[in-house]
Amino acid sequence: MQRTISFIVAVRDEPRDLFEATIEGLLQTSTQYRREIIVVDDGSQIPQSVEHPDVTTIRNSESIGSARSRRTGASFATGEVLVFLDPHMNFAPDWLDRMMIHVNSGSLLCAAWWDWE
Repeated sequence: MQRTISFIVAVRDEPRDLFEATIEGLLQTSTQYRREIIVVDDGSQIPQSVEHPDVTTIRNSESIGSARSRRTGASFATGEVLVFLDPHMNFAPDWLDRMMIHVNSGSLLCAAWWDWE
């Protein structure tokens, strides 16, 4: 059975075009997986969200910081795999496939530039 991946993105006052491009790239490169995307708006002056069935937005009324916002997102996650992302990223077409082969290895994976081999 395929695992559900919970992507958690903490955002605060990010330029709208960068944030939307990140979410769009994430949606495009994760279509072959069961997924949910949890956006935690950490008290942005202009609320930030994306309308999509796979995206849930949680809004902090005041900023609590990136780490606590990520933990908040994780508390809402239902997936077996948690992936924490910044709101200004782009993705290679195979990034997720390359990461997922390491999920059962006991490794904590980080850094998009890492050589997964």
